[in-house]
Amino acid sequence: MKQYISLIIFIGVLGFITSLAFVGMDLLFSARIEANENAALYQAILLHNDETFTESTYFSVFESVIVVEDYVVNGQDVKLYINTDTNHISFIFGIFDASGYIDDIVGVLTIEDDFKTIVDITILQQGETPGLGGKVVLREFLDQFVGLELDDTTEFPVVIGPIGSTENAPNEVDQIAGATNTSNAFQGVLAESYYIYKDLWESRGQ
Repeated sequence: MKQYISLIIFIGVLGFITSLAFVGMDLLFSARIEANENAALYQAILLHNDETFTESTYFSVFESVIVVEDYVVNGQDVKLYINTDTNHISFIFGIFDASGYIDDIVGVLTIEDDFKTIVDITILQQGETPGLGGKVVLREFLDQFVGLELDDTTEFPVVIGPIGSTENAPNEVDQIAGATNTSNAFQGVLAESYYIYKDLWESRGQ
């Protein structure tokens, strides 16, 4: 009988110690695990902010210059990533109701603290037609947005219009060649996300 009691006590103590070890490991490595899962996002934000980093240092650089603010929009967790040096704001777009023409288009947009001027834009996820809508990831298309001033008085703060137009508006870029539907969908994705995050930015501290 005493042997059984001793065995039960031993198993209980061992289980307790093991549980503590797992909890400790989770606390110790959770930040690193999250960083690995979000490596593409973190690195895009750092590139948008002209921060120097390597594959092994991006997480520590990110932690040193970026402040993360957490919010909830319609039951969904969202974040604002703010550069403490420049006050540039980054956010993930394409995670709300709007989507691409074929599949979701998700990316990160960085803008200046006027919440109008685009610093840079990167696509993290897309499932559009290869060679057509799939060109949404190419810098040839995305570089058009750099320096663009968003118009927050209209339904679409960025207009993606016909290629080669000589009368482009200040907030207009050329559409993706051969992918009008993806271009229109991307225009909607940006508009929806921009206004959600703009409301968050303006309500901070209130």
